[in-house]
Amino acid sequence: MDADKSAADQDPLALGAINERRLVAAVLEFLKTKSEKEETPAPVRENLDVARQCLTQAFDLTDDRIEILRPQMSLIDIFASHPDAAPSDPKRVLESELNRTPAATAEAKNKAEEHKNRGNDLMKNGQIDEALQAYSQALTLDPTNPILYCNRAAAYSKLNQHDLAAKDCEIALAFDSTYAKAYGRYGLALHGLGMLKEAKEALEKAVSLDESNQLYKNNLKLVEDAIAGSSGLDQGGAPGGFPGGFPGMGGMPGGLPSGMFDMLQNPDFQSSMMNMMQNPQVQQMISQFSGMFASQMGGGAQGGAPPNLNEMFQGGLQGLSGMTPEQIAAQMQGLFGGGPPPAGGAAAAPDAPGSQLPKGPEDKDKKDPPPPSYFS
Repeated sequence: MDADKSAADQDPLALGAINERRLVAAVLEFLKTKSEKEETPAPVRENLDVARQCLTQAFDLTDDRIEILRPQMSLIDIFASHPDAAPSDPKRVLESELNRTPAATAEAKNKAEEHKNRGNDLMKNGQIDEALQAYSQALTLDPTNPILYCNRAAAYSKLNQHDLAAKDCEIALAFDSTYAKAYGRYGLALHGLGMLKEAKEALEKAVSLDESNQLYKNNLKLVEDAIAGSSGLDQGGAPGGFPGGFPGMGGMPGGLPSGMFDMLQNPDFQSSMMNMMQNPQVQQMISQFSGMFASQMGGGAQGGAPPNLNEMFQGGLQGLSGMTPEQIAAQMQGLFGGGPPPAGGAAAAPDAPGSQLPKGPEDKDKKDPPPPSYFS
């Protein structure tokens, strides 16, 4: 027996040797799954099959042994979920992959445009899962188009998959660091993840790139209020603000803060808020605020019993998606008081200039994506 052989080679039942075969079995299963996918090109499929044969022979594995040894979770899922699997320098990884991504041909761009337009129509009709699939199909044809990543991010956000939305926005911004809409949707995704500081930075960037866009300004104000409100709750209230730490509320007579009616018409914001409301810490804060509200106000906006904010927000999680923005605004107005938005300050119609996000994603005003530009 060679002296330089490892203990695992000497003892096939050693834990290290078994784990090696389990790892190879997981790799073989991954290669098989990849090879069997319809979108895998024939030349790639042939190379994958050759790789599987070589690994199978090298480790003396059969199909039966592979089935027994492979882990319950797929290798790609293990890799994606394990905290230590993250790259040491994510920025370098992204830049490296971007540099190796080939630009699409004119024919592929045209087909991708068809998938994108179909995805936009599906988004308008509320068929979010189908829209997500359409955008993904477009990206397989035109993987360097930041608009496609940004549109898919909007679909992910509608499904409360804010982590995936944030990743798509990061890729879009890696291709075009001046893409204001990507920064805007990045801010909403980060807000949905509870990353308020990072959401504020992203929305500030969106505003700096498109100063005329009222949506970005309104969302930024909302995030700033959320940051200040969180700080106020920790301190037992915000001076000069609404009891319990809602700066800018100005007490009951002032009604809702500026821009709140606009915020309520933003579908991405509603999705982010519903996701954030599932956070146990947020629920606990609302419960505490509800108690402070009842003790300090002693009655509702119209002199009745003080509202139970915890029940209202929890019920809102189920009822929000079925209510119109006007109904939501009426609920909020009834809770906090104040009149309707003044003339000229009401939320604009979905297709009006300066309105909230339209029913479906819009294209950025450019024909072709610019050359890659990375995070500064």
